[in-house]
Amino acid sequence: MPFPHVVVRSDGENGFHGSKLKTQHGCSAWFGGSGRHGCNATAPSHGAASGNICLELSRSMNPGYFDVRGYSNWTGYTTEVPPGHNLFVSACGGNGGDGGWGEGGTNGGNGSSGSDATQWSDAGVSNHLFSTLILWGMAEAESAGYGTDGGNGGNGGNIEITVREADMSLLMALEWIYQGGNGGARGIHGVPGAGGRGGRGGDGITSKKPGKGGKNGRDGAPASTFLQDGAPGRDGSIRFTVLWDDERISTYQSLYDLRIESWALQDENDDGIFEPGEHIMIQDIVVKNYGEMPSPTNPPIPLSILPSAWVDPNVEQEGVYVQSVQGFSAVGVTGAIIGLIKPEGSGLRHPQGLHVNEAIQLISTMPLINRRLSRFQATCPFTVQYPLQLLNPVYVEAVTLGDCFTIQWTVLNISTRPHGINSQLRRTCGTRICTDKSFFEFKDHAASSEILRNLESIDPLEKVIFHQEFQVSETTKPFTESHIWLCLMLSPPSYVHSPLDRPSSLGAILHPVSSSDLQIQVSPKYKFNHQSSYLLIVNASTPGTFIRQLSAFVEQNLLLELDIYNINLHGTLLQPSGDNVLQYYSEKTIIVLGNLFTFFGTPGRSILDFMDPVMVSRLLSSGTTCLFLGLEDLAKLTHNWGRMVETPLFPHDETGSDGSLHGLAVKPFIQTLEQKYSGNGTPGAFRTHSITIKKRFMRKGQSTVQSKAKKLAKVLALRYPLQNFICRALPLDGSKKPPLVMIIHEGLPLSARILASPISCNVVTNSLEARFQYLIVASLPFEHRARLFWELASLLGSGGRPASGFLQSAKVRDEGPVPDPSLATLHQMEQTIYNSIQYDLIQEVCYFGKGGPRWSDPLSKISLSSRLPRISKFFSLSPENLNLEPLTTPGNLTWFSSTMAQIQLATSSNLFGKAHSRKKLLSKHLKNLISNSLTTHFGACNAASLSTAMKAQIPTLMKEAKNLRKASQKGAGIPAAIEACFAHINETMTFSGGGPPFLDIGVHLFKANRTRFYTDAEYTDMRNSYEAFKVQLAADGARSMQFRQALVKQVVEADPKSQHDEI
Repeated sequence: MPFPHVVVRSDGENGFHGSKLKTQHGCSAWFGGSGRHGCNATAPSHGAASGNICLELSRSMNPGYFDVRGYSNWTGYTTEVPPGHNLFVSACGGNGGDGGWGEGGTNGGNGSSGSDATQWSDAGVSNHLFSTLILWGMAEAESAGYGTDGGNGGNGGNIEITVREADMSLLMALEWIYQGGNGGARGIHGVPGAGGRGGRGGDGITSKKPGKGGKNGRDGAPASTFLQDGAPGRDGSIRFTVLWDDERISTYQSLYDLRIESWALQDENDDGIFEPGEHIMIQDIVVKNYGEMPSPTNPPIPLSILPSAWVDPNVEQEGVYVQSVQGFSAVGVTGAIIGLIKPEGSGLRHPQGLHVNEAIQLISTMPLINRRLSRFQATCPFTVQYPLQLLNPVYVEAVTLGDCFTIQWTVLNISTRPHGINSQLRRTCGTRICTDKSFFEFKDHAASSEILRNLESIDPLEKVIFHQEFQVSETTKPFTESHIWLCLMLSPPSYVHSPLDRPSSLGAILHPVSSSDLQIQVSPKYKFNHQSSYLLIVNASTPGTFIRQLSAFVEQNLLLELDIYNINLHGTLLQPSGDNVLQYYSEKTIIVLGNLFTFFGTPGRSILDFMDPVMVSRLLSSGTTCLFLGLEDLAKLTHNWGRMVETPLFPHDETGSDGSLHGLAVKPFIQTLEQKYSGNGTPGAFRTHSITIKKRFMRKGQSTVQSKAKKLAKVLALRYPLQNFICRALPLDGSKKPPLVMIIHEGLPLSARILASPISCNVVTNSLEARFQYLIVASLPFEHRARLFWELASLLGSGGRPASGFLQSAKVRDEGPVPDPSLATLHQMEQTIYNSIQYDLIQEVCYFGKGGPRWSDPLSKISLSSRLPRISKFFSLSPENLNLEPLTTPGNLTWFSSTMAQIQLATSSNLFGKAHSRKKLLSKHLKNLISNSLTTHFGACNAASLSTAMKAQIPTLMKEAKNLRKASQKGAGIPAAIEACFAHINETMTFSGGGPPFLDIGVHLFKANRTRFYTDAEYTDMRNSYEAFKVQLAADGARSMQFRQALVKQVVEADPKSQHDEI
């Protein structure tokens, strides 16, 4: 921060500027007249030189002030500088004046016109009565005025400052300047005038010629000299005179300039660690004087440190001073500066221990004048930490009732000296482990809630390993958030253990320096239940409250059963029999909690790392739904892992035992594929076919084979819009026998269901999130929900209400009565069934209608039932005529007629896409299905009334769809009919926030991996990704087995270095 000034000046005066005239004239002389010369500019004056200043500084009688007295040519001058001010001495030369600007010359006048010819006289030339030149119409311009050079700057003055030896410290409050003045800027010459134009000759007549025009006048002459800036003045000088007490007089050209050259940091107990509560010392300080003048002798200059977040300088200590340092030399400072590293405050300690980068700021303040030496400072960095560290404990994150498990932890000495009660430092240290006995009990000390273990001695860089066994209490409830607290304890640095100290008193001396909160989840063992509709995969990082809420919703609200599998408890999805637990849930729902978790000490793991994509693909193709709640790793789900799920690359089976086709050419393959699956919907998943290419194509090279594979991919995409394929060309081997050069891999169809929600499941609330409730019901198998859809239509149409447990299968419902859920819950479940069925059907209609040909469609010659699996399944589940009476409560079936209208409306080319033949085929097919189903299910009379109600809703639905299409964002990639469906779900389920109520990952993967040609590099990359996944999966399985065998199933023997227990 700058100090205010008391100013002493002897600056030279600035020079005057030259005149500034108009450098360019726009006016001209009268007709035929010459221009006027421009005036020359006046010259500037030079800057005046500064005078010399001679001052003597001395201490004042007023405390904090110092006096200033002039001598020599400044004799008689006195002033006083108050505390907190600096003396500023200025001896600058004056600036030279700027050069003048010359005036511009005026333009010459234009010549006058000649007289016209008459019958008595010839035409006249341009003339004027006053000049021979002007007689010919000529008028000259005049020269420009001259500018002038800039004035020179004045020289700076000389400053002489005198002090006595006792007053040398006053020079720290002195500032000065003695530079020469700046030269003035050069002027500007005037612009010469332009010559006048010659006059026009007179006009002639028939017998007389016209007169000649006059010549143009000459331009004025420009100035011929080169202008220069003024020269700057010479800088002055400063010198310092010291009147020594021994009557010597010394003169110096530069002031003393002290700087710190080097230093050393030392901790109090010399173990190389700077820890809280310990003194830190700065010693071996070397100071160098970079100026000519010696530093002050009396009083000496004290050194100190600045306070900081971790350093307290207020420590009782002897002062450390810098004695006089001769010019351009260095000296060592005797003594050490001591500071205290502040102790840590109360509160929880970090698991990794304290590690803070800090620095000591070393400064010096000049006595008497109270000025900090600006260049005398040093930053001494160090790290605040403890000599002992608690390494990451080794433990299992999940246990089950009755388990006996072990926790292992390690203490590391990072200092350079041994620690412990038997070490030379005799410093007490150890670890304390605490538990809540209602959850976990010490196996060897069941009555205790904590155990303290002392360290007798731990050498530098040595590790000491501890073990402790626990027993899970039989009273612990499942998914209880249980904790074990582990602390590293250390006595203060100044404390020295005495053999007379009682062991029971050590706990009061020790304080925690590092702590770990070990959260261990108590989870029930997995048991497969054939009646379960869901498998819930959890992890130890999920709050137990959320798991209990989800379980209660399924079991108490939906009256369904679910199995729970904890990945942290088992470490892998593989059972002891070798079966994958996922394969037990074909045609069911697998709910996966997608939050990241810690897996045997490795944080940030995802459940996707343990779900074999090939196994998941098989389950999805068989009708299983995967639902991810609280998803935190969306990128992995939609990219690498998702790509392996969507298109698993199985090796081809040349025998064809799996239904695959081999040995056919392209056209026979397409025909056979159509015949083989015409009655079974889209092709079954994951068959790998091969096609043989004729020899004549093989001779044309690999590019021809690749071209045919690309064409085949386009054909398959056109014929199977809801099924993905991968076509690739094998490299030619050059043999005479045609090799299998084209491979076709089947991928997942659009009907494969992977749903997700990014809403966090780590936030504990009073009830299960509404969107989670919707997704849990909507993730039930499509066929099960479709049957319920038709049952609800029959029941509500006749005035009935669904009974409790209507989500259960008929077989389960017949086994006995179940408790009645609330009417609000029943209505919510009914609405979820309507909305989820409507979404699934409209989704299939939209993606089937996209991308078809505008005119001739190859699907026009086949039944669309084989291409629309959900539509076909839905309408095939409509029971036969129930001989119902006319609908008694048609108002209860508004949702039914709305669903049918939405399905039909999804094929409208005016709303949801271009008109082409495929949508016409689809529209006709759906009309027939809806009409037949209404008649079959409700009878002809009731079908007619429902059809009328359906038609009545279409105008309103079309208006809503048009408004939504206008407001929808282009480029989102979601068909407008699907957006309308999302909006309907948000409205009827009262979801807030807008946007899609969930993420349909299955559709995303289907769109991202549409039928196409795969290059060799892409295929190799896919295979390598899956091989790497299997390697990591095996490594995780081995790691989990190793951990659980060491920490749960087996009792680990104590390490020889482990210390004795102390209760």
